[in-house]
Amino acid sequence: MTVFFHIGSTKTGTTSIQQFLMQNRALLSDAGFVVPAFPGSDNHSRLAVYGHKEDYAPLDIRHGVKSPASRKNFCSDFEIDFLSLLGNAKKNVVLSSEHCFSLLHTKEEMQALYNLIARIGQDIKIIIYVRQQADFLMSQYSTNVITGRSTQITYPTKNSIEWHMDYFKILQAWESVFGKDQIVARIFDREKLHERDVVRDFCKVIGIPDAIVAQARMPERLNESLDFQTIEFLRLFNEHCPRLIEKKINPARSNIGGVLQSLSNKRRPRLPKKIFQRLQREMEDSNKKFRERYIDGVREDPFDWSEKENTRSVQPLELDQAFRLFVRVWAAKVKEGREGGDKTGNQEGEEWNA
Repeated sequence: MTVFFHIGSTKTGTTSIQQFLMQNRALLSDAGFVVPAFPGSDNHSRLAVYGHKEDYAPLDIRHGVKSPASRKNFCSDFEIDFLSLLGNAKKNVVLSSEHCFSLLHTKEEMQALYNLIARIGQDIKIIIYVRQQADFLMSQYSTNVITGRSTQITYPTKNSIEWHMDYFKILQAWESVFGKDQIVARIFDREKLHERDVVRDFCKVIGIPDAIVAQARMPERLNESLDFQTIEFLRLFNEHCPRLIEKKINPARSNIGGVLQSLSNKRRPRLPKKIFQRLQREMEDSNKKFRERYIDGVREDPFDWSEKENTRSVQPLELDQAFRLFVRVWAAKVKEGREGGDKTGNQEGEEWNA
């Protein structure tokens, strides 16, 4: 029996993988893969809360952990659930939460998870998907704008790079606890994924038979980014119509993020040139070490830093461009009203300050 522990990273199709696991829980069980629900119905976020020891993050608080006593009680209850429900598992166990990547930074935190997971199976595989850092930063910025950010993109802080983009250093910490042979690192790039799809790639990594994948329900594409114009339009919109008013969701926003996602021309935004080049230089040594340590048989940089044809740099909108977008948004909202409801979705998530 193997425990497959998918830790992320963020912005690498984790939601799609988790939706696939949740939607096909019964089918996967018949094929020998247990996807438990008690750590979280799809995202197993309780694993991250169990491991987290530093201060009290919003995720901790959402799970009722906001004091030493409540943390002790949470961990005790979670251990009971984990061992009673998975302790006698005869099938492979699949766990997934990108919060483990983004929230756990110390050896002590990772060790807490290892000590728990090792009690149900000694064969543990840590699965992580990573993407070229400039793409990651731009994708995260897009998500932040969708959820209310109004400031322009800036160069990431030292902590942001260390905790989210320095893949070599991050995996060194996980390796120190779980061991190198237990780490499976994959590049989040369509050209490098099995069948150009992260869900199918994940299935291949953990050994789900093709016949089972063929029967499975595949998730819709989620968390689509904005293009280089809609992202700037929404950022400016956020300045004048903030997401929160007195700590409550502003109803005047309606589903503006979802509308703009539906109108996006899919010409993806890219970082301003100076930020892009600086980030590439800063990550060069770490990426080389990451490649040599965790990506077998790859001699060149595993990440594509070339300028892609279907991208454009985020830049200020001209007045005519802004009005053209406004007209399209207005038409979409009128159509939505006639059809009777929100047809585009309304994504509201947590902001991560890049």
